[in-house]
Amino acid sequence: CSEAYRKMENKINKTIFKDWKWARNALLVLLADIFVILFSYFFALFVRFDFSFGQIPYKYIEGFLWAMPLWCVLTIVVFYIMKLYHSIWSYVSISEALRVIAAYGILAVLFFVSEKLLQFDMPRSWYVIGMMVAMVLHIGVRFSYRLLRLISRRRERRSAEDVERVMVIGGGAAGSMLIKEMLDSTRLNQIPVCVIDDNETKWGRTLYRVPIVGGRDVILEKAAEVTGYDWHYEG
Repeated sequence: CSEAYRKMENKINKTIFKDWKWARNALLVLLADIFVILFSYFFALFVRFDFSFGQIPYKYIEGFLWAMPLWCVLTIVVFYIMKLYHSIWSYVSISEALRVIAAYGILAVLFFVSEKLLQFDMPRSWYVIGMMVAMVLHIGVRFSYRLLRLISRRRERRSAEDVERVMVIGGGAAGSMLIKEMLDSTRLNQIPVCVIDDNETKWGRTLYRVPIVGGRDVILEKAAEVTGYDWHYEG
């Protein structure tokens, strides 16, 4: 009975930890989104008036301050509906970028309606520049975590003395998935160093920056380079 209780307690603790970790990451991304909105639309105002803060009329500064709280709320709500705070950040892909673009299609309509209802008197170019800059930066925020984690992981793996160097046979879909898993996984202590494929059109190219070095006739030669052991034998 006590063993079952301990297992259940451990399971609950793990669930709480995972939920807390997800909530923390989602909150960080949400705060980054708010910063992106504020920065992008102020930068748009700055660009509109030739990069001179002194030339910006006070009414536009006031309009910016009035618009930003509402637009931050609208952006967060739309992003939440589009599930842009539900991703596993280490596996962010092109689908998240497409969802950001779709979200901005909705936000463009909401911003236009809010401008008409609340009568924001702002330059037209401000809306266009601000929205384009914000959309690019919002996509960048979501890919930055994966990029930084990937760079850090590869550095750690390359500097590790016990890392296992792997030759991948096949540069097709299966080989591509295998290489990606080895590069992204935190559990595997392996790193792909070359790919073998019989398709001559692929030779000299790379797959996730791993070189495709030739066909099956060079397997022994490349295996010797990968392992440091001479695999050739006399018949």
